[in-house]
Amino acid sequence: MLIRLQLAFLVIACLSVLAAFFPQFSDTYLIFEGNKVLDGQVWRVFTSHICHTNWSHLVMNLLALALLMSLFNEVYTLASFLCVLVLAGIGIGLVYILFYPAGTQYLGLSGVLHAVASAGAIMSIKARRLFALVFLLGLIAKLIYEFTVGASESLAVMINARVAVEAHLVGALVGGLFGAYKLSRQTS
Repeated sequence: MLIRLQLAFLVIACLSVLAAFFPQFSDTYLIFEGNKVLDGQVWRVFTSHICHTNWSHLVMNLLALALLMSLFNEVYTLASFLCVLVLAGIGIGLVYILFYPAGTQYLGLSGVLHAVASAGAIMSIKARRLFALVFLLGLIAKLIYEFTVGASESLAVMINARVAVEAHLVGALVGGLFGAYKLSRQTS
């Protein structure tokens, strides 16, 4: 199964690098904009996650994805990994459509990363209880910090954009729900 997950990572990485090499195409056709999604360009709900503001943003997100996939590779099947990606994309897209102005743009993998992290941690509770619980507490603390103190200013400068903390929260919630569902299926 690890080979399939590695292949999924390579596909995401290649698509992200390709999008970075063609920023005008990405800006025009791939980045999430609520009004364009409502006009029928629904692919943007998913393609926006392979687009990044700059190379630093891209490399940081891909390294984080690689780390999360290595931490949680024993609990993810290819199907469950892809399911988390799709559900996170839909959840994040819905939040931006419902609660943000129609022209709001969203791009980057960080919301999906939070989904992968929370689902992976919850699904690994049976096998690695202490690690999973400490990881979840750290994730929750990070989200609370982002919503009370604010996202790191240096991170915003590095990625040349506002950090989308709402996407982090939605991703973590979607991933958490998916992880809890999968965990309940393991125990029943």
